[in-house]
Amino acid sequence: MRKIFITIKFLCIISMLFPCLINGQNKTISIQTVRTVDFGMTTIYYGKDGAVLNGKYKIAERHGSYNEATYVDGKRHGISNYYDDLGNLTSKASFKNGLPDGTTTSFYQDGKIASIYRWKEGKLHGKIENYNSKGDLTRTESYKLGQKDGTWVHHTRSPQQNDRKATTTEHYKDGKPIGNWLEAWENGDKIQTKDYIGPEEYIEKEYYSNGKIEALKTYKSYKLHGLVGYYYKSGKKMNVREYIADVKVKEKKYYENGTLGFSCSYNKMGEHGKEESYNADGQKTRIVNYTNGEKDGIEYRYYDNGKLEIEREYENGTQHGAYKEYYENGKPKRTGEFLNGRKNGTWKEYNINGNIQKEIFYKSGNVVSQ
Repeated sequence: MRKIFITIKFLCIISMLFPCLINGQNKTISIQTVRTVDFGMTTIYYGKDGAVLNGKYKIAERHGSYNEATYVDGKRHGISNYYDDLGNLTSKASFKNGLPDGTTTSFYQDGKIASIYRWKEGKLHGKIENYNSKGDLTRTESYKLGQKDGTWVHHTRSPQQNDRKATTTEHYKDGKPIGNWLEAWENGDKIQTKDYIGPEEYIEKEYYSNGKIEALKTYKSYKLHGLVGYYYKSGKKMNVREYIADVKVKEKKYYENGTLGFSCSYNKMGEHGKEESYNADGQKTRIVNYTNGEKDGIEYRYYDNGKLEIEREYENGTQHGAYKEYYENGKPKRTGEFLNGRKNGTWKEYNINGNIQKEIFYKSGNVVSQ
């Protein structure tokens, strides 16, 4: 008899503390009457009376959606279900002591799984899966107590390639990228690779459809560092650059026949130093000097036969000083002077034999006499 009395007393205490757990029914309340307070990663739920929620609750959200969950001392514990305004289950999550712990599954309207997340003590832990509306697996990720760890696989389709399928494979250890990453078409043709030398140091390659390398880039501290090369489909070099911590310091461009077409140095401000341009036959077409991204000094432009065409002076990016222009036979065509970007003083125009045809006098860009 005493044993029965103790059991009844225990059940009465439990029913007073957690009435919803005893009768197995949900209390229905509105989200507007619920107050939440965050303590670190944990959220505490309070009711309209200011007391923490205890038991099973059905909480009405806006526009007809709602969720069903069990609370212990204001913390979610056990399975929480979420429904849309039509009553369709949209997600199902497992909690322990207020933190996600176990599996969280989300669903499409037709009931198919959209994603599966796995948790441990509020941190992502284990494999994550994402599916499209057809049920095809589109992405898998792997975590270890909140850090990326293991192999990640991402499946995509390219609208630009007639919905062609591609797969990206990545590898992580303790939250850092490692090993050889690969993005490839479903037939195995490479799109891009990344080879990690260290957590923040890797070599990236991009590929043409014929398997030839299109671009080769080196990174250090996730910044372009060292040589970067771009190539023609034939495999011949097109452009070679040098970077220091994401700042381009040198660049050379080539024609597909291997002839140098362009060469320049740079700093953080832009072009800095001599820039040279060439035609496909190797003849110089332009030489100009830059200082911190602006033309500074004399610029020379050449005809394709190598003869000088234009010679003009710059100062801080503005034409300033003598201007000389020549015919292809070497005879003068036009001479004059710029002052702060405007024609100034006497300008002369010549015929192809080098004889003066016209003289015009300018002042700050305006014609004074001719």
